[in-house]
Amino acid sequence: MVQEVWDKVRNKLKFSLGLSVFNNWIEDIKLISIDGDRVILSVPSRFTGEYITENFSHEILDCFRIVGEAVTSVKYQVQPLKPSNQKFRGTPGRVTNISNNKSGLKPDKRYTFERFVVGDANGKAHIASWQIANDQEGNFNSLYLHGNVGLGKTHLLHAIYWMKLSRDPNLKYCLLTGQHFSDYYVAASKHGKLLEFRERLRSVDALFIDDIQLILGKKGTTQELDLTLSTLLSEGKLVVATGLLPVDEMQEFGPRIKSRLQHGFVEKLEPPNVDLRMRILRQKLTDQRGSGIDLHFGKDVLEFIAENIAGDIRKMEGALQRLIVTAGFMNCTTISLELCKEAISDLVKISEPPTVEEIMGAVAEYHDLELSELTGPKRIRNVVRARQIGIYLANELTSKSLPHIGSCFDRDRTTIIHSINKIEELMKRDKDLEYSIGKIRRDLLHG
Repeated sequence: MVQEVWDKVRNKLKFSLGLSVFNNWIEDIKLISIDGDRVILSVPSRFTGEYITENFSHEILDCFRIVGEAVTSVKYQVQPLKPSNQKFRGTPGRVTNISNNKSGLKPDKRYTFERFVVGDANGKAHIASWQIANDQEGNFNSLYLHGNVGLGKTHLLHAIYWMKLSRDPNLKYCLLTGQHFSDYYVAASKHGKLLEFRERLRSVDALFIDDIQLILGKKGTTQELDLTLSTLLSEGKLVVATGLLPVDEMQEFGPRIKSRLQHGFVEKLEPPNVDLRMRILRQKLTDQRGSGIDLHFGKDVLEFIAENIAGDIRKMEGALQRLIVTAGFMNCTTISLELCKEAISDLVKISEPPTVEEIMGAVAEYHDLELSELTGPKRIRNVVRARQIGIYLANELTSKSLPHIGSCFDRDRTTIIHSINKIEELMKRDKDLEYSIGKIRRDLLHG
C-alpha cells in the first residue's frame, strides 16, 4: 500500500518538477512510512535531505494530497545507497567526493553525446568535446567551453564524463561547480582540512568544473584553483571547465589561471537558430516519450515555441514541461496551438527574440553610427562591417527570412548571403570581432 502511494506521488512529481529535477534529486528517495499527517522519506545523504527540504517540500506535500493522503509535514532519514544501487559511480571507492556530506555535481545520465543536437551554433564545441572524450586531442588535455546560459555547455561537460567512464570504468574523477569548489575550500580552511582537500582533489584522473566563473572574486579560492590546475595539467590529467565568459573577460583570475584555461581547447557556444531549436525540441520530445510521457504536439506548436523562445535551450525545455504539466491536469493527450499559447504566454512574453529593427539599433549604437548609415549607400569600411554584423545577427537571432532581412537593410539577397558568410569567416580568425558580436548579442538577449 505504501509503495503504491509513493509510485503515484513519484509520477506526479515527474510532471510538477520536470524530469531533470526528478532524475537528479527525487529518483533515489524512498517512502519509509506515513505516520498520521507526517511523511517519512529516506534520502541518500544529509545534503540531499537539506536541499529537498529547502526547495521541493511544498511540491512533495501537494502531490501526496493529490493522491488522497492528508499530510502536512515531511521528515527525512539518511539511509545511504548500497553500492549496487549507486548509478553514478566508477568502481566502488574510486569516485572522488570532496566531503562526506556533499557529493558535488551529480552526473546527469541524460546528458550524452547521443542526445546532443549539433548545429552551426555548437558544432566546434561538440567536435572539441568529442575529441577530448575519445583521447583524440593530441597534446591537449584540457577544454574550456563558454557561452550564455542554456546553450549546452553543461550537457557537453557531462557527455565527456560519460564517454570517459565508458572507456575506463575505474576513472577517478571529480565533478563539481565553481560554487562547490569555493564552498569546499572554505569549509576545509575553516576546519583545518586543507591538506585532505588538496590530496583528494589533485589525485583524480579528471576534473570537471561547471560554471567556473562562480569562483571569481574569491582570492583564496582563486589561488587554490590555480595550484590545482597547475598540478593536474602538469601531470597530464584531464581538466574540463565551462563558464559564461570568455577567458580574457575573467580579469580577476589573473594571467596564470587564464593561461591554464587556454592551455588546450577553448570553444564558444552560440545561441541556436530556428532550425536548430526545432531539432532540439524534437529531441526533447523523444526523451520525454522514452520516460513514458506520450503526448502529441502538432508541428505548429513546435514552430511557435522555436520561433518565440530564443537564446536559451532551458527555456524551451521549460515550455515543453509546462505543456506536459498542463496536459496532465487537463487529462488530454494532444497539445493544440491555442492551448500552447495560453499555457506559456508568460514565457513567450519574457523570451521574445529581438526584432530586426532592434538589432539594427543595437549595432548602430555599438559602432557609434546613425541607423540610416546601415541602410544607406556608404561603402566606408567601418560602416560596411557594421552593416554585415547587423545582417549576421538578424539571421541568427530572428526567424525572419533572408528577403525580409534584406528589405530592412535595403539590400538584395546576394548581399545578405555574402554578409553572413563574410562574418562567419572573419570570426574564425578575428577574436576582437567575435568579442564585439558577442557583446551586442548579450545586450540584445539579456539587456
